[in-house]
Amino acid sequence: MEATNPANLTDEAIEYYFTPLVSSPLRRMQLNRHSPTRMVWGTADKPFPVVWAEWLDRTIPGSRGVRLVDGGKLFWPEELPDLIAEELEALWSV
Repeated sequence: MEATNPANLTDEAIEYYFTPLVSSPLRRMQLNRHSPTRMVWGTADKPFPVVWAEWLDRTIPGSRGVRLVDGGKLFWPEELPDLIAEELEALWSV
């Protein structure tokens, strides 16, 4: 899979991902709470190796495992939104 082209990542996409997480004190508090969690992790992102996903899986209470995305790098969800939707539907339906 070549769903990792950094040229596809825009400033707008970065803002879209991160602004909601830090836009208010309430949002920052919510970000720090534990909730149902599943890691969907790219295997080709050198700064974030798969061992981190495995560590998160062991560390976060109630983790629902790790799904590896072969060849994925940090912002691969921009190119594979259906995979993210599939994982979210499964996570939220439990």
